[in-house]
Amino acid sequence: GAAALKDSNIVALQKAAVVTPIDPTGAGDAFVSGFLHGLWKWRRTSSLLNNSWPTEAVHMGLLWGCAVATSNVLVRGASVASSRPQIEEFVHTTAGLG
Repeated sequence: GAAALKDSNIVALQKAAVVTPIDPTGAGDAFVSGFLHGLWKWRRTSSLLNNSWPTEAVHMGLLWGCAVATSNVLVRGASVASSRPQIEEFVHTTAGLG
């Protein structure tokens, strides 16, 4: 799971998918790439107000960050990329869509 904070206040929370991890190598990097993907995925369909990312966008980033990191820990080593369908399955599962 993950939390986003601003001025010591929680802005958004994302629950974790329940999995049995195989190897945590690269999970932090995977989270960051997923978080950025989620922000830009939101940005493609919406616009910023006052150059500020709204809570909805931050939550989308957390959702994708957790999904990519979760799929990352299910393989041994950081050199094997997760498949997009596997990552999207975690997005739908943790968002309550699946």
